[in-house]
Amino acid sequence: MRRTKKIRIGFTGGGTGGHIYPLLAVCDEFLAKRGVYDDTIVEMHYFGDPGIYQNEFEFRNIHVHPIIGSRLRRYMSVQNIFDIPKFFLSIFQSLVIMLFTMPDVLFSKGGPGSVPVVLSAWWYRIPVIIHESDAVPGLGNRISSKFAKRICVAFSESKTFFPESKVSLTGNPIRKELLGNRMSKEGAKNFWRMNEKLPLVLVLGGSQGSQRINSLIIENLAELLGDIQILHQVGKHNYQDIEMSMKEIMAPVPREFRDRYRAVGFMDVEEMKHAFSSANVVVSRAGSGAIFEIASFNVPAVLIPLKESAGDHQRVNAYAYSKISRAQVLEEENMTVHELQSRIHRELQNGQPTESSPNQFFIQNSSQLIVQEINRYIAN
Repeated sequence: MRRTKKIRIGFTGGGTGGHIYPLLAVCDEFLAKRGVYDDTIVEMHYFGDPGIYQNEFEFRNIHVHPIIGSRLRRYMSVQNIFDIPKFFLSIFQSLVIMLFTMPDVLFSKGGPGSVPVVLSAWWYRIPVIIHESDAVPGLGNRISSKFAKRICVAFSESKTFFPESKVSLTGNPIRKELLGNRMSKEGAKNFWRMNEKLPLVLVLGGSQGSQRINSLIIENLAELLGDIQILHQVGKHNYQDIEMSMKEIMAPVPREFRDRYRAVGFMDVEEMKHAFSSANVVVSRAGSGAIFEIASFNVPAVLIPLKESAGDHQRVNAYAYSKISRAQVLEEENMTVHELQSRIHRELQNGQPTESSPNQFFIQNSSQLIVQEINRYIAN
């Protein structure tokens, strides 16, 4: 009789969906490859603050170990007075919790709160693998890379920041629910009760919405809706105010165009899949999560980098993506309705990519490549 083996995988990283969703994609891939169908029991542990994603971890039976969050800043700030003590407290928490869980390997997605967990794993001689989503690495991953065995990167541009011998280009994992059972463009437009024959522009500002992008769209609907329709994710916290002001917002719009605009607060994963499927062009910030989801659907994009992004990483992301994909960059300094219209119409005139011209930027098996790296450090 074969002996059942148990392996423990540790995960850390978070702050935004851009950190959490790729991490969960790796969890899903790992569970799909090892566990119930062989003699190995996989036990997963998450160290950090799951925030609004707590249910996602519970659904996967991942043990959550709360670690107090702290943010590392490269600039002077009064908040450092509070965060520096929290950083050392989180190291102590991590050391204690990890002593009792002792994972075989730790996978870190970076972000606020990840460094203390990485340091604790290194202290216990637990192999650490990190993943960097952006073209310019964040401070947390720059520090963590000193203690990591392997460094997985999404953008080839970020390779230069790390030791060559440690780096593997894996792309950025996206949620598996986005990959399968996609509707046709016409079917997806019908799902959103939009005109299937009219070009649809999907406007995304991230899960929290983008006030500047929202304002640009809402204040210029009369001009924008002349020959397109807009599905607009405004962010959960902005939706109520916009809904209450909808009569005022739509007042300048000609009556025959008013059914060409739809605002939504937050989209679940199925709605997001149908939104991408319906789009002829996507207007979005340039976070890595958004870029790789756009790439997976191979839909033309207009990327508007957040100018306050750490290390200006969104700007670098956007230009790196635009070099090899159907995307144009619109920097905030030039963000007018006329510039936005010009870029949208240019992409519409270029036609839609076909299935025979897949997006060369997107690595389909990103999660599998990362799991392979993790498996290298698990005793078989």
